[in-house]
Amino acid sequence: MDKNTQNKQQDASEKGKFLSKQRVFFGLTFIFFSIVLTFSFVSYLMNWKADQSQAGTLLDKSIKSSNLFGKLGDWLGNIFIFESIGIASFIIAFLFLVFGTIILKKRTFKPWKTVGHSLFFICWLPIFFGAAFTRGEGGVLSGVYGYQIMDSLHALIGGLGLWLVLAASILLYFILEFNLRPSSIKSKLNDINESTIGKVKSMMPSSDENFEADEELIEEAEQPEETPSKITVTEVVEKPTVKFTETRTRKCSERIS
Repeated sequence: MDKNTQNKQQDASEKGKFLSKQRVFFGLTFIFFSIVLTFSFVSYLMNWKADQSQAGTLLDKSIKSSNLFGKLGDWLGNIFIFESIGIASFIIAFLFLVFGTIILKKRTFKPWKTVGHSLFFICWLPIFFGAAFTRGEGGVLSGVYGYQIMDSLHALIGGLGLWLVLAASILLYFILEFNLRPSSIKSKLNDINESTIGKVKSMMPSSDENFEADEELIEEAEQPEETPSKITVTEVVEKPTVKFTETRTRKCSERIS
């Protein structure tokens, strides 16, 4: 029985290493669609005015598109960006990539956390761009839904109330996500100081420590100064010696003679 259970576990582990064809197909399809959406959105934002005029001519062969993916890219950009949530549509392309990696059993992203963050910014970014850019490029950045929601909130709570809601919501998001309490902020700042300024201080010698050269100078200063010995120089003067002996002997000899 033990051998049978061990063989079954080995077979199950070996099967788990290989993905089924359905998983590979759907995973790669989601990733490929994410790439198509991303490049279609980028190309649409570069020529959105011309692409918007060609949105209803999907089957008209006489009209050429400037989008990288042709009229399909125009249609995708018009549906997701202009008529929906604006520049936040890139988050949808990112979510397709996340789902593709999940299907392929790649632990690149945390599923629930990534989806939660993405949904928050899908709701927040169109309203923000609608409030920040009311003219010109604001329509393509916020999308129709974003502009309409912003317009309704502006009429309901006014311009100041709209900005207070946007600021409070993004502040609350960062507080909950990064645990931005006063104590945690202080501890993080201390960690940053220790990792940067603390390392620099540790590399520098403290004021209490003395260098070897300083110690030598201190030892020389503490040693008593040796007084140089006084050398007395005496000048020896040679006095001329008078030769009395020779003169006396001569005089004596003359007297005797």
